[in-house]
Amino acid sequence: MDADGIEMVAKGSGGSYTLDGTKMFVIDGHIADLIVVAARLDGTTGEEGIAFFTVDAGASGLTRTPLATMDPDRKQAKLDFANVAATPLGEPGAGWPALAKTLDQAAAMSANEMVGGAQAALDMAVEYAKVRVQFGRPIGSFRDQANVPTCCSRSNRASPPPTTRHWAAADDNERAAHPASLAKAYCSDAYSHDG
Repeated sequence: MDADGIEMVAKGSGGSYTLDGTKMFVIDGHIADLIVVAARLDGTTGEEGIAFFTVDAGASGLTRTPLATMDPDRKQAKLDFANVAATPLGEPGAGWPALAKTLDQAAAMSANEMVGGAQAALDMAVEYAKVRVQFGRPIGSFRDQANVPTCCSRSNRASPPPTTRHWAAADDNERAAHPASLAKAYCSDAYSHDG
């Protein structure tokens, strides 16, 4: 995502702003007591207009709708903002560097999670393959299982374990966006295939 992907509009000045727009797939957005929102200052474009705001869960004009998800442990919500009062968090208009870094780190952590899930799925499949025979041979011989090691390698490049020193999100390197995005994209494809 680039800064132009932030479409929610913030109007106001000083310590008094209002938000208009919609945020989708907000994790635990329907039960959070305080919501941190990235928005664009009215009339701005690009990176310089991005700001963070806090919104009280009971704010007037805020509608929170739980979404149906496949994972019951990761609940998500749609948040609709209609002239909702918001308090600036940090300097208004200077939020893009922090948001970009957070998105890179989130991509790297998502890749790590998918590596763990893919490895668990592979481990279960290998155990099953030991006892299941088809056409006179173990079913494990029919499947390519090379994706999990490659996922692990890409994920480590994006967010290495503490014992390694690859550059990436863990090193707070300005070039972390590329390996984080690559790891998330590759692991997502492999996870849906191997899972």
